[in-house]
Amino acid sequence: GVVWTDAFSEGNDFGIAYGTAEDHITDGGYDDPMAWEIYYAMGINDNITVTPAFFQVQKDNEDDLNGIVVKTTFTF
Repeated sequence: GVVWTDAFSEGNDFGIAYGTAEDHITDGGYDDPMAWEIYYAMGINDNITVTPAFFQVQKDNEDDLNGIVVKTTFTF
């Protein structure tokens, strides 16, 4: 994965991650799913960060699994 610190504005981060599970698993239905995520962490103020993210898991011969998440972090 990669992260661009201070992306588009100071204090915000933009990141992309890509990967798969280890290929040595011998589970009969296992087919090396590939997963990726993209996110943008926005510092609202000194104590609140909102991070929307989109992710996708791709498996052979199956529909892709897509999702959106919004994480809010409060620091004290």
